[in-house]
Amino acid sequence: MEETTGFIGKLYKIYAVLLIIIAAGSMALMLDYASKKVVFVTAEEAQAQEEAKQNKGSTKTVNADRSYILEVRSSGTGNAISVSLPSLSAGSAEVSSRPDLKKITVVLNDDRTDYFLNNAPTGDFENIKEVTVSYDGEKTRLEFETLKPYDPVVTTRGNVLNIALNDFKSDKPVVVIDPCYGGSQPGAVAGSTAEKDITLRLAKLVAEKSKDKEYRVLLTRTSDETILTEERLDIVDIMGADYYIALALDSNVDDTKDFGMSAIYNSHYYRNGFENVDFADAVLKNCAVSSVNRAKGLFEADPDDVILMALKMPAVRLKAGTITNNTEVQLLLKDDYLDRIATGIIDAIDVALKR
Repeated sequence: MEETTGFIGKLYKIYAVLLIIIAAGSMALMLDYASKKVVFVTAEEAQAQEEAKQNKGSTKTVNADRSYILEVRSSGTGNAISVSLPSLSAGSAEVSSRPDLKKITVVLNDDRTDYFLNNAPTGDFENIKEVTVSYDGEKTRLEFETLKPYDPVVTTRGNVLNIALNDFKSDKPVVVIDPCYGGSQPGAVAGSTAEKDITLRLAKLVAEKSKDKEYRVLLTRTSDETILTEERLDIVDIMGADYYIALALDSNVDDTKDFGMSAIYNSHYYRNGFENVDFADAVLKNCAVSSVNRAKGLFEADPDDVILMALKMPAVRLKAGTITNNTEVQLLLKDDYLDRIATGIIDAIDVALKR
């Protein structure tokens, strides 16, 4: 009897070992599959992953020796400055502004801190408080702190950036385009495609198409920069917006076949017969027709949609497509397709201004 019990015990041990081996093999297969599969995540999950990746093992700090205040003397008038660069090839320099922080920044993709010691910007510095040059180990930043918010208009001549410091006050209607997310907030992510990048590309196309219009289009961000909700509201207020269009993407991790664009509006806003629902309908309809896409419909904003609920003007959030649909992602990555959506937005603004 004892021999039988001992034999059964050995069988149980062998069985347990086999189960462990099988489980380990299954886990390895699952991990291999997961590493090759395109994974869709929510905006919150993507943000948490981005922040974790940035913080993990990060030891990079700004070297104090690579940051200094640049001494410049005002020369000339016209509320404009010129920045000479070592080169000005495509993508070598990026100009962005934060009117809420009263800052204009020129970013170069390498270490050029020493260059500006001998090639300081020139122009009208009467309304510029301080100019700082810094290098963070990856990029050089030339930052202008201004005395009041400005709308910088950039033109180029050879290797020189000419930056006109224009006031935000305008006799034309102002349409603010707000590309959602940015910086450490990527939005919804599908593989290597982030919502923040597509919304910014689309916003820039809208701005480009508006140059000859009888209204002024301004962007809340022109670079990959983190802007918080309250900061966005401040920017919209400083810009003197008459109309507001936020650009976002939809996501549906439960149904990856979900396809199309939609629009969200604040149903509590009303202005002389032109309601937010009318503005949202014009934006969605024109974008869907222009891009030959499916309009999934108009939806009322939730009470916790801070921006749409706070704005007292025609305001809409356009979800220009569904990022969790592989077919639609491929469309959104094409410039000509985004160009058609931008045309639809311009057409919708034209309709709104005639009301």
